[in-house]
Amino acid sequence: MLLRTRVIVIVLMALLAVGYVLVQAAYERERVVDRRFAETSEAGLAALWKEVYANSLVSLSADLDRLSREAGLIDAVSNNDRSALSDHIWEDLSSGRSLQAPTHIDVVDTSNRVLFTLSSAVFPQPAFGQSVVERMIAAQKPVDGLRYDRDLRLVLLVGTALRDPDGRVVGAVTVGTGVTPALNRMRGSTGSHMVIVSRRGRLLAGTDPDLWQRMAEHEEIRLVEPIQTLDVDGRVYTLVGTELSGLGGSQTARLISIRDTTENALAARRLTYVSVGIALGLVGAILIGLFLYLRRSFVPLDRSIGVLDALARGDTSVGVEVSGREDEVGRILRTIEVFRAQTITLQGLERARNRQRRRQERLIRNQMQALAQTLDEAEREGVIGDLAEIEALGRESADKARVQGASDGLGLMAVALRKLASRVIGQQNRLRQLIEELTEALKAKTAFLALQQELDIAARIQKSVLARPMDPTERFEIAGLMIPAKEVGGDYYDFFMLGPDRLAMAVADVSGKGVAAAFFMAITRTLLRATTALVTDPTSTITRLNDILSADNDEGMFVTMFYGVMNFSTGELSYVSAGHNPPILKRANGEIVTLPQTGGVALGVVEGFDFASGKINLAAGDLLFMFTDGVTEASKVDGELYGDDRLLRRFAGINGEQPAAVIDTVVADVRLFENGAAQADDITCVALQLRAG
Repeated sequence: MLLRTRVIVIVLMALLAVGYVLVQAAYERERVVDRRFAETSEAGLAALWKEVYANSLVSLSADLDRLSREAGLIDAVSNNDRSALSDHIWEDLSSGRSLQAPTHIDVVDTSNRVLFTLSSAVFPQPAFGQSVVERMIAAQKPVDGLRYDRDLRLVLLVGTALRDPDGRVVGAVTVGTGVTPALNRMRGSTGSHMVIVSRRGRLLAGTDPDLWQRMAEHEEIRLVEPIQTLDVDGRVYTLVGTELSGLGGSQTARLISIRDTTENALAARRLTYVSVGIALGLVGAILIGLFLYLRRSFVPLDRSIGVLDALARGDTSVGVEVSGREDEVGRILRTIEVFRAQTITLQGLERARNRQRRRQERLIRNQMQALAQTLDEAEREGVIGDLAEIEALGRESADKARVQGASDGLGLMAVALRKLASRVIGQQNRLRQLIEELTEALKAKTAFLALQQELDIAARIQKSVLARPMDPTERFEIAGLMIPAKEVGGDYYDFFMLGPDRLAMAVADVSGKGVAAAFFMAITRTLLRATTALVTDPTSTITRLNDILSADNDEGMFVTMFYGVMNFSTGELSYVSAGHNPPILKRANGEIVTLPQTGGVALGVVEGFDFASGKINLAAGDLLFMFTDGVTEASKVDGELYGDDRLLRRFAGINGEQPAAVIDTVVADVRLFENGAAQADDITCVALQLRAG
């Protein structure tokens, strides 16, 4: 971008900034004025409504006072004579003796039950609630306010208590009228249309309902704003609103004044357009004048730029005429001429420097090629590359050569020696590092072999503590399998006899994997065996085992466990589930069920926890399958889990297999599902099948 263009842009931005500040200030001032006008308009509308409301109340209060003094009406209410009360009021309405033209009349007894009403509802409701009637009786004066009728129209109500000649309250009477006459009086006073809408914008009453409906169809009206302007059907309307309060001071509806201000709006828009046009014209004139002045002033500078461009290309034949100007432009022209003369001198020096550089390059090349023969093949190729880089450096311009520190022969020699020394030192450092890496690798390999040997021993020890296989008997056959995810795992299973007729079974999963889980598993297995020697009931066994594990569990480890005792003499399985996966039971008839959970938590978490037990009867041919979450949480490479549903489907296809074969079938299906993915968790399964007898 040219300098004069930048100057014009800067001036334009400054003018725009000043204009923005002025417009913003005018806008803020207009907002203050609008706010004051809105407050004044809202206050005026509220005062006018208050006056019209009071005038309407005077007429209703007069009707109410005459009606409440009617002896016949009081007698009918005292005697609860609805027929006499209705005849009396309708006679008043037809004769105009006491009532003028109310649109709402309610008469209630002291319990606020409706005795008479003009409403046509099947189950009419009183105008005022029980609390308002009680307040009316206690205050001994009329109560007035706005209220919705059964058609959700707003009506003005006034009510008072009815007293017999002895001063005793026998009931209450309420009269009311719609707000439309009041709105018509306000329109006559202001010349504006008046509407009353609900808090959600529904029209309740108004002098021009069609106008309000058109406004509501064109755009959303902001009811919370005290004043706003809308364009509807080519006309501009100004809306002023105020809140109307009902009984108790709550906001019931909103009164809105609608005035046609089209002419004023058009006049304001014309004034705005004229003001903006004048401002844009002034800005355009200023910019045009500035552009013409800068173009004439920058002609000598354009010529100076042409000379500098020629010098940049190496052409020193182009010059500039130095006039007698003493301003900044004249000083620039003289400086350019001096620079041109210095450039011609530098060109001569550059030619001499190039001849010297070529001699130095030949010397450096010969010396570096001789030194490169003492290095290995890789470093020799690096030296040849450095030599090419030094030659390219020598062919660069004089300015760039000075930046690289090779502006003379000593500079080029220093670069060559620095690169050669760097190559030699780098080679020695790599050799030293290679020796250190080989030493560390040998140490790591030795440690790895020792660790691998220890893990193999731990794996053999862990397998040795698992339950020994039991030969099939005439009553049952049981089998188990544990496949660790690492060398050692945190799963284990166990089964052993608690006498001639009872078999104890346990399947557990320790939190985590690896050596720590294996140690905790061994401790759990030992404690379980020791505990069953003292108590045989599953609930007592698991409760005592949990207390022991929780007492000294400083590492915060825990284990989930399913523990059950099978009584072959009764066929009953009593079990406790400590946060473990529920086993699957396949009946002899093919029915598959999941054992209900007993609501227990993992062992080692909470000391003193009360475990509950479950019981289920097994029969000959029933197959019980216990497992850890390593089965159901096996996953593919994409993260899809094996899941309980797939296990149940696979289990449904097992018919007549022995327990060991059942376990092999499930494990084979898991491997097929994993499809080569690494085993994520330990897999443990135990299968028990009951036989006849």
